[in-house]
Amino acid sequence: MKLYIVVALALIAAVAAQDKYTTKYDGIDLDEILKSDRLFNNYFKCLMDQGRCTPDGKELKRLLPDALNTNCSKCSEKQKQGTEKVVNYLIDNRPSQWKTLQEKYDPDNTYRTKYRVEAKKFGITAAVNGAEYDTKYDNVDLDEIFRSTRLLNNYMNCLKKLGPCTPEGKELKENLPDALANDCAKCSDKQKAGASKVIHFIVENRRDDFAALEKLYDPSGEFRRKYLDEQMHFRLHREEGGSAAAEEKSPPSESEATTEEAAQDHGQSAEGRR
Repeated sequence: MKLYIVVALALIAAVAAQDKYTTKYDGIDLDEILKSDRLFNNYFKCLMDQGRCTPDGKELKRLLPDALNTNCSKCSEKQKQGTEKVVNYLIDNRPSQWKTLQEKYDPDNTYRTKYRVEAKKFGITAAVNGAEYDTKYDNVDLDEIFRSTRLLNNYMNCLKKLGPCTPEGKELKENLPDALANDCAKCSDKQKAGASKVIHFIVENRRDDFAALEKLYDPSGEFRRKYLDEQMHFRLHREEGGSAAAEEKSPPSESEATTEEAAQDHGQSAEGRR
């Protein structure tokens, strides 16, 4: 009889072990992934079938539908804690990507229903719409500003607290610290694209202004670290042959702009006297 009991217990243990997900990737540092745009985006693209997968990413993608449907019943305790951490991070900091993952892996909202406490507190509708920055200035022509040294200097002086602000400049200045701290999580897609465009332009053409803005809005260097890869890409591009074109087309410095505008004003005054 004891032998039968031992065999039965062994079988139960074997079934239980088979009914759990592998724990060989439990040692992965989630904080490192969540803090790195590059790593996070690689995992996200893997899950969305838009890029290559690491071994752990491939395993996650394979198990994710089952984990959502069974409320992570086959997860280890560490996996459950990690899932909770990642879900809360996505809801709080990357609502648009969380929504995209939901549409792919939880189209009937089964998982969202199971996490109704978080959904009620950070609901997707609220996260995507209610918490976003105002979009009324999304149609501002950035290229027009880049081409005009006068306009560009006005915006820079506004952000550096050295001059008056236009309504959209004031809005930008108020939202900038939060946007930098939260990786533009509340930005619309157009605002994110515009932010990237502006950053690249300033890094390439207005280094002094970029340094001044960093001191004001990113004293810890967190934003610089997040965009280090992008900045390096642009530097390499310029070193590989873009520098000549950039120098030919780069806008004048603030002192040059002042001289140029004064000359233009003088010319206009002379025409008026004629």
